[in-house]
Amino acid sequence: MINQQRLLEHLRGLTLVLLAGAWHIGLFAASFVGLPAPLFLLALGVLFASIVLCWRFPLYWLLFACCFCLFLGMWRYTTAIQHDNPYVLTNYLKQSVSLRGIVVDEPRLHERSRTLIVIVNQLSEDDGQTWHETRGKIIIQLRAIALNDPYIASYGDSLELRGKLQLPFTHSPDIQASMSFPRIMVRDEESNILLKTLYQWRMHLVHILLQTLPQPEASLLVALLLNVRLPELQPLEEALRLTNTTHLISPSGFQITLLTGLLTRGFRYLQPRKGKSPLPAQRLRDWRQWLTGLLSLSCIALYSILCGAGPAVLRAALMGALVVLASRMGRIYNVYTALAFAALLLTLFDPFLLWDIGFLLSFAGTLGLVVLTPVLLWLLRPLRKLPLCTLLQEPLATTFAAQLATLPIQVIPFHQFSLISPLANVLAGPPMGTLMLLGLLISGLGLVFLPFAQICAWLAWPLLWYTDTVIRWCAQLPYASLTLGELPAGLAIPYYMLLLAGIIALRPLTTTAEQPQQRMHQPLWKLLRLVLVAGMLPCIGLLAAFPPARGELTVTFLPVTETTHQGQAILIQTQDNKLALIDGGADPVLLSRELDSRLPFWRHTLDMLLLTTPRREHIAGLQTIVERYHINTVIDAGMLHPDATYALWRRTIDERNLHYQPVSRGTILPLGSLCELHILWPLQELHQGSNEVRDNSLIFRLVTPQFSMLFLGATAMSSYALNQIEEIRDSLQADIVQIVGSATKAFPSALQSVLQIAHPSYLIITPAAQSAREKDVPLIQHPPAGPWYTLQTIQSGTVEIHSSAQGWSCNPG
Repeated sequence: MINQQRLLEHLRGLTLVLLAGAWHIGLFAASFVGLPAPLFLLALGVLFASIVLCWRFPLYWLLFACCFCLFLGMWRYTTAIQHDNPYVLTNYLKQSVSLRGIVVDEPRLHERSRTLIVIVNQLSEDDGQTWHETRGKIIIQLRAIALNDPYIASYGDSLELRGKLQLPFTHSPDIQASMSFPRIMVRDEESNILLKTLYQWRMHLVHILLQTLPQPEASLLVALLLNVRLPELQPLEEALRLTNTTHLISPSGFQITLLTGLLTRGFRYLQPRKGKSPLPAQRLRDWRQWLTGLLSLSCIALYSILCGAGPAVLRAALMGALVVLASRMGRIYNVYTALAFAALLLTLFDPFLLWDIGFLLSFAGTLGLVVLTPVLLWLLRPLRKLPLCTLLQEPLATTFAAQLATLPIQVIPFHQFSLISPLANVLAGPPMGTLMLLGLLISGLGLVFLPFAQICAWLAWPLLWYTDTVIRWCAQLPYASLTLGELPAGLAIPYYMLLLAGIIALRPLTTTAEQPQQRMHQPLWKLLRLVLVAGMLPCIGLLAAFPPARGELTVTFLPVTETTHQGQAILIQTQDNKLALIDGGADPVLLSRELDSRLPFWRHTLDMLLLTTPRREHIAGLQTIVERYHINTVIDAGMLHPDATYALWRRTIDERNLHYQPVSRGTILPLGSLCELHILWPLQELHQGSNEVRDNSLIFRLVTPQFSMLFLGATAMSSYALNQIEEIRDSLQADIVQIVGSATKAFPSALQSVLQIAHPSYLIITPAAQSAREKDVPLIQHPPAGPWYTLQTIQSGTVEIHSSAQGWSCNPG
């Protein structure tokens, strides 16, 4: 009896932990057993009766309650798997079917596509004539060129799909199939308006961050603050994986904990004054306590929704909510109980979360920080004797704790072990709290007045640049990570048993371990940060308001054909710092990277943007630029019969309230005080014909006192346009001529005549659109011949043209 009482005393406060553990063991065991659900219901009835009979015997009651949760978990998993439904999705793999369902997760963005998760509720084998009830989850892949494309399906939409079911291209037990580029019809009458509205607000916050910061820093802050992975972040994601720092931008308890702390400080004026701390009974009746608690819970819930409400986010939000409730109700917060409650509640609604890598990493990482950090602080106590190493003790302890707790979950599925992780986390971890705060300020101020948000972005950029640089540098070090072969999943069991034995052995020694003390005096550190901010803002503000004169004109052909091998993007920078961008290529990621790397981080304004032809390989990259930059004037020649790509382009211009100017022959566009663009084609009344897009593309001439350049663009392949412009011979002469060409199509004879009139020194050829089957774009073997030097950007890459009072030069590569 005495032993039972001692055991119950040790288990006091951990009842929910034991019950949740039994529940999860039941879920895991059911994936191997495969017994029918009625058998589990029979066992549950017997165990429930045993619990009622043993109510007066706490130890036996707890034992039967754990067994009840065990079988309850097995029953829940069995009911979630459809065994007897003849219309289960896996029975229709490699068949064309029609499906109805709703998009239940945010779109996953890729370079030129996006993927959606759809819960299917109806299936048809006869092209929608008859529908059968089913239940399953599929992943679909769609084409997309914009972050928030209104012409394709998105979060919360009810869809009707038609396509061929394939094996899923993602490893997740709850996804039964996939569809690539299916035929889609959005059923607006059954869409979830709430989910769509919340997603639109989330994308609005993403656009605020993108408009105030360059790439890749903007994508890094978007991932940290809103858990949105943009295609521009993909190069850094590989470095994050090699350095085991992915958790820095993943939804975790860190963001929720920081948010809870900020809310607590913000609502201090509602708290009782110092010296008047209420008793627990008084706290329950104090309206101020409940008001602050309600506001904190509301903010945590809203932030969780804005972060996507994924498993890791919900786990952190539930634990943060329990912290707030425990404080308001005068209860002691038990992190083990909170973690068990969060895991139990989430897997109750979705039992397949137990196999979700993100959920497992979040759960194990949080538990490891709580259990292992005190042990590691005790082991690292010799660092306190070394100068300037006291500040490293806690970051090293938390880094090692998270890595040890999640090691099997990272190594076994991904076959990667990071050796540089401790150093990378120590160097990249400290700015995360400040970046989180600045990100919230940028988002909030951007909703009110974007220039205010820009000021906060100036403060965030150095920290983002530092984080990006440190992570990339660590990833490039020799032996930063080891690539391992296939490891058995069962290896995790002995690993965690050894880890548990070590914790039990060392835990008693950690009770006397002291927390590391910060050596820097807090007021001094705050004063230092204030001085840095006060000195940084005026300097950046002066540079942004009064940029230094360049003294030369620069025309840069940006290398945006690395992945698509098609399209063009040309940046013009005048002597007095005016900027014009011509076309954007087919890859928005490459264009953003190239453009942002050539501009100061505080500059997000383009004086002019020209679209020479509404073809996708010219307009796709510009779509992102129009959303991110403030553009004084947007210029194109219009389109007789707009397609979906051009319609989205014009819609985005209207939504951003940008000044749009259609142009035709005779229009002169000043670009600064020393540079003009003379429009030579098309005519005011657009030409109608079988090739009207190409025939009505822009032709213009860049004119400065010392230099001129003729942009023929896509009209180099149009006999109609070339014949028409021969009549304006005096306007065609130029030092350099640019054309768009393809190795599979011959140039028209009229091009040779125009080039003879222009008499350039250089002929620059950018690649035209290629078919999907052409992987490598060949050089044009027979370009127009003449007394000029020919450059093909597909071979030379970046081409820069410089013009000043001393003359001009063309520098390939």
